[in-house]
Amino acid sequence: MKPLKTIVLLLAAVLIGTAFSLATGAPLALGLLGSVATAFAAHTFGMRSATAGALSVMTLANLVWGDGDDNMGGLRTKAYWCMHSEVEVHAAPVARADATNYAQLATVASDHTFVSGKGWKSIYTTEDTGMVESTLQGELDGKSWVNKIKLFFPGGKQQIAGFLRWTHNAGLYFIGVDAEGSKRMVGSEHWPAKALAHTISTTETAAGRKGATMEFQASSPWPAPIVTVSIDLEDDSASA
Repeated sequence: MKPLKTIVLLLAAVLIGTAFSLATGAPLALGLLGSVATAFAAHTFGMRSATAGALSVMTLANLVWGDGDDNMGGLRTKAYWCMHSEVEVHAAPVARADATNYAQLATVASDHTFVSGKGWKSIYTTEDTGMVESTLQGELDGKSWVNKIKLFFPGGKQQIAGFLRWTHNAGLYFIGVDAEGSKRMVGSEHWPAKALAHTISTTETAAGRKGATMEFQASSPWPAPIVTVSIDLEDDSASA
C-alpha cells in the first residue's frame, strides 16, 4: 500500500470510528479499532479479488503429448507472401490479457483485410529446404521473439533475382505451411518481415542445385502464430 493512501485510509477510519463512538456511546478505542480493521480488510480483499479476477481469465492446463502423434518436420513446397503495405487491417493473435487458453496466444483466427485488388501471392520452395523458426531474444525482463522463414527457389532465372531485389528493403508478410498443414506467419502490423540473408548461386558442379536461398525475419511479441483461416490468393479465386 502506498504511504499517501495509507494516511488517507487511517484518517478516514479515525473519523468513522469517532462518529460511531459518539452515536452509540461505545468506547472511542473500540470504535477506532473496529473502523481501522474494517478498512484494511476491505482494502486487502479488494486487492486480492482484483488479482484473482485477472488470473482467472487464463485456464492453466496440462501440456500433454499424444503417444504416437505425427510430428514430421519441414515445410510444404508452397509458401505465401504479401507486401506489408498491401494490408489495411492487420490480423494478429488476441492480446495476452484477453486469452482464455494457451492456443489463443499463438493463433490468428482471421485473415488480413487487403487493399482492393491485393492479397497473398504464392512462392515455390524446394522440399527439405524451408523452415519457420521462432527464437527467444532479449535481456532479463525484456524478452521477445524473432521469427524467421527460410526458403529455396531453384534455378537461376531473372524472375527470382528480380523478386529478391524488389523486396530486399521492403516490409513483408510470409506464411510457411509445415508438414502437417499449419500455416505459420512471419511479420506483424508493427514489425514487418525484412530480408535477412539471400544467396543466389550457380553451385560448382553439374550435380549441384543452383538457385536462390532466402531468409526473412521479424521481431515480434509472440512466436510465429498459426493462421487458421483460408489463404485467399491475389491472382485467382483459389484458396489454400
